[in-house]
Amino acid sequence: MGAEPNNIAKLLAEINSTARTRVDAIEESLAEQKESVNDLYKRLGRPGAEYSADDRDLEQKSAIEMCCDRYGWQHQRNEGRGFIEFHPSADEIAEAITAQKAWRAMLRHGDIQRLDPLEQKSLSSFAFSNAGWVVPPFVSRSILSCLTDPADFLSVFGQEQIASASVQIPIDNSELEGAAWACETACDGPAATIPPPGMLEVKPEPLRARVCATSDLIADSSFNIEQWILRKTERAMRLKIAAAVICGDGNGRPLGILNPCSGIPVCATSPNTPADQFTWQDLVQLKYQVDEQWAARGTFLMNRRTLSLVLTMTDAVGRPIWTMMPGGDAEGGFTIAGSPVRIVPMMPDVQAGATPIAFGDWSQAYMIVRRSPISFQTDPYSLGWCIQYKIETRISGTTVCPSAARLLRIN
Repeated sequence: MGAEPNNIAKLLAEINSTARTRVDAIEESLAEQKESVNDLYKRLGRPGAEYSADDRDLEQKSAIEMCCDRYGWQHQRNEGRGFIEFHPSADEIAEAITAQKAWRAMLRHGDIQRLDPLEQKSLSSFAFSNAGWVVPPFVSRSILSCLTDPADFLSVFGQEQIASASVQIPIDNSELEGAAWACETACDGPAATIPPPGMLEVKPEPLRARVCATSDLIADSSFNIEQWILRKTERAMRLKIAAAVICGDGNGRPLGILNPCSGIPVCATSPNTPADQFTWQDLVQLKYQVDEQWAARGTFLMNRRTLSLVLTMTDAVGRPIWTMMPGGDAEGGFTIAGSPVRIVPMMPDVQAGATPIAFGDWSQAYMIVRRSPISFQTDPYSLGWCIQYKIETRISGTTVCPSAARLLRIN
């Protein structure tokens, strides 16, 4: 009988030890889940996420880029269109951080009068003329990611940033006349004539978007609504720019590469090619219609349906005409005759009379010109059930060297 209490005590101690072990395991699991959920909050931008040192570093980095962008736009007219080195002071960085906070608050309620004086001052210091406030770099780079993102086909075109109403690009389209061997003429050689270069003027056009967010949406949203709104705007602007660069008529928008006025030469398929089709020989001939100085850096442009036809083609000995680039994928990691391929959804399908394939050194053949950064304004007359945001930039594009590219027309 005396041993029974000892056994019971040992049993209770074992149960308590097991319970503590399980509680510790549950607490550890809950801590891991909390950390995972907190990371998810950070990625989604939802409230409730802890503010970490990494977030502060990103905020400061964005503020530095914002100061550099402001300096560039203000001094570009006097210092040219080249790279401008600038190191903002600590006060300027703090002002940019305050301006970013004020900018996010403006997207929430749309009324600048509700900001405190310091926020109003910092926001006004980042105003671009009377067109509104400059969007912070972490957003403006997202909206115009089509200009720098290597996954987007617009990055293959030349880029130019200007600070005036238009830009004039000198075009050297003539050879030096009069060179000859000394034995053919007088001993001092012929007199060579240098004709003046031509001038091409490009005028950026305004690209605008108006977004209306209801007060219920803003009040009830549990996520980062300002990023969501600007992602919607980003998609609309990106599609408009991309469509105009390919098919634009140049009337208040960029002149597209497929427009007859672009001046890019058109090569027809071979007479031996069946109607409404193209062959691998046509692709090779298209590439070598471009001079070597441009063909070496050339890129094929086509849509996914056209690329699917290319992937089924083989040469005269049964080998595929395409190869996979190292680390490439189905979105553009292929090469044809040694030249890379970019997927362009706006390119037409393969049919009679269409030009579904383009090839050239697009950094030399086409130029995209930006006049102003992304800016936004709130409509003061819409501060009721709906807040309207007016977002604008000025951008255009045109062909600058038609000889650096070719189009393939289907017979």
